[in-house]
Amino acid sequence: EMHEEETKTLSICMLGEAGVGKSCISVTFKSGAQPSEGINATIGIDLWTKIINIDDTKVKAIIYDTSGQERFRSMPKGYIRKGDGIVIVYDITDKQSFESVTYWLNEIEC
Repeated sequence: EMHEEETKTLSICMLGEAGVGKSCISVTFKSGAQPSEGINATIGIDLWTKIINIDDTKVKAIIYDTSGQERFRSMPKGYIRKGDGIVIVYDITDKQSFESVTYWLNEIEC
């Protein structure tokens, strides 16, 4: 009897201010192409999954696309703690979004 090999899971949490492009990056990763239309603001957290191959190993990548809106800032902490990786996104045309990277780094350390 053959058993399908167990798929490993990799959880990544996307952090950053509202409107910096976290959802665009997530959708592009999932679909392999940039979205042709604008993307609505994330409310809370969106979840994206995709099976990828890393060193000939099947991996289920789970992307937690978090809202950068102030009212949702407490939500990502649980995802940060149980995640395997974090991507902090900022907009190079928005100095304040870059300056907020310090805030997100502090959130990771807590």
